[in-house]
Amino acid sequence: MAAPDFSGLLQTSLDVVGGLSKKLLKPPRKLVVLSVGLVFRKDGPIVHFELDAANAGAEAAPSAELPNLRAPWDVPYDAFDPSGRGELDVPPGVLEDLRFRLAACDMDPAEPLWLRLLRPYGWLGTAPWEMRLSDSLRRPVLRLPDFPDRPVERADVLQAAVIVDVPATEDTEAVLHRVRVIADAVLQASGRIKTQVHVFTTTAWRSRLRGLARDVDVLVHEPLPPPLATDALVPPTSSPLTIAAAWTTWMLEALHGDSVDALFVLARARASETSSHLVFTDSAATSDVPGACEDEESWIPDAMVGLAELELLLNRIGACAATFVPAMEGDRKGMLAFADALARRRPGAVLCHPVATGSTVEAFNVACRLLLGGVPAPAPVLGDGLLYCHPSFVEGFAQLGMAHSDDFGAAAAQLLARRAPFKDRLLRYVTGALPVIRATEVNAPPSWVASTQRFLESARFEEFRRLSKDVLLSTSSLEERLRRRERKVDEQVDEIRKEIQRVVSEFASKRGMKK
Repeated sequence: MAAPDFSGLLQTSLDVVGGLSKKLLKPPRKLVVLSVGLVFRKDGPIVHFELDAANAGAEAAPSAELPNLRAPWDVPYDAFDPSGRGELDVPPGVLEDLRFRLAACDMDPAEPLWLRLLRPYGWLGTAPWEMRLSDSLRRPVLRLPDFPDRPVERADVLQAAVIVDVPATEDTEAVLHRVRVIADAVLQASGRIKTQVHVFTTTAWRSRLRGLARDVDVLVHEPLPPPLATDALVPPTSSPLTIAAAWTTWMLEALHGDSVDALFVLARARASETSSHLVFTDSAATSDVPGACEDEESWIPDAMVGLAELELLLNRIGACAATFVPAMEGDRKGMLAFADALARRRPGAVLCHPVATGSTVEAFNVACRLLLGGVPAPAPVLGDGLLYCHPSFVEGFAQLGMAHSDDFGAAAAQLLARRAPFKDRLLRYVTGALPVIRATEVNAPPSWVASTQRFLESARFEEFRRLSKDVLLSTSSLEERLRRRERKVDEQVDEIRKEIQRVVSEFASKRGMKK
């Protein structure tokens, strides 16, 4: 009997191993970036485009027209606003031109196009770039933030806070649907050991949203003191805190010292030629309808919450991601402008989405999996809204955020992203699966640790800007951005930040990371 011939099997195995090796050793893909800027000229403003796709996959096919495909191009601003009323849209000619240029690049269909808006760009941030480009190009479109590093996240715990502050006259079922979609998206997206959704709303909505509560997963909190912004005062010599301070204090007290990793805001928004604001009820404990309170004097009008106030709120609660949902259709432009401006002010992911019905809900779910899953995931194809995030969130680009380039990043990861001991995580899994036993709490970094890290990241971002020759970060060259990132920062300032991290880390370790 002839010996069996293993040569075919051996060759097949070698082919598989060889193919896997090539895949693993394949150079990481580079970002394909569309830079868009507003340029003012004597004959009228123009929108300047520049596509950086030189490193997208394989080299583009040789062509006599190839140099022209790489060249920048301009479009009159009036083409974006033909009505002259400020309702911007992306002209069909831009879509055709971009589709033709990208066709020369070897890009995977799931690979996103990164949109980089070069400041100052006026109202261009409110144009439906994601809707038009993703529909025309059949690929995800994400916005590229200025912050060069990805903010550090907690590894074992995800606490999400949902602020619901909409007019009492809004349709109850519609609001319930949107809050339920948000809660479900967070719970399904998170891969942490412990995930909770905390809903904070006004007295006018508390009874209507109470039915959303779900054991320990979704909690709808009762408005508690301090009910008014004027009550959120610290000792006599201090000045009043911001309007958002009442909401912040309420959230931190309700979470018993834990931090908030992701903040969702379902509210109204307004935008003017110079600024954009959220519209919050001045007090969560009062009605927004005059005469509905026990006495007329307790009624407080709405207040405008600006970018600085919300940035302070996010830093105080330790949030690394923020999502904004316009309460009504009339709030869409204001909310887009606010979310876009916030994403350029502080490190962290920013999502703005209507969370309506049908395909928009699925896109929102995919976006939440990307931001909250803890591992790189496919990019969403947004039918509406916008999403700013660090490229390392996206599947295939994780290498852009895995390594910490300096002591600051390494210390931050050790301070905030440290995991609980294995036995504690295992006990949480076991007790969480048994309905008759209360789930064991995971020992996670408390709010003051996360808050300190967010303030330090914001300070680092400001230093990054200060050292840049282009303080507005308005140039389109990615090579120049990388050079700025590698530039040595001021040693004295850097030493101060590292010392703060060291002190916080030592204090947290001595307390055993107890809340």
